Amino acid sequence: RTLSSVLDGSMVSHPVMPGTEEAIFALFLQQCYFLRQAGHSEKAISLYQALIDFTLFKPDSVKNMSTKDQVEFFEPFRDSGEPRFGEKGAKGWSSWMHHKERGGWVAVQNLVEEEEEEE
Repeated sequence: RTLSSVLDGSMVSHPVMPGTEEAIFALFLQQCYFLRQAGHSEKAISLYQALIDFTLFKPDSVKNMSTKDQVEFFEPFRDSGEPRFGEKGAKGWSSWMHHKERGGWVAVQNLVEEEEEEE
């Protein structure tokens, strides 16, 4: 999170140097490569999924926040058990956040089962 703080300006003691974003991405790739080589392929894939969701499917309501604040909104999505990028039924962070703001997902199958139990 420290390098992202430099990028978003919340760490004022360090100016953004040219190539900072590329260096952050290179570190990310090295971490994923290391995890895969160490036998943690699922963790590496999960990190790629998180990066894609965080970067490409970010809700408009958090785009102007600091990276730290965006991560705080992103963590509940990651912990929700919703399908992630590349998985069947994945809708992305933005869609999940939109539905949460409107009251959450409606599980149609569960509603039908409850109606059958009442009869």
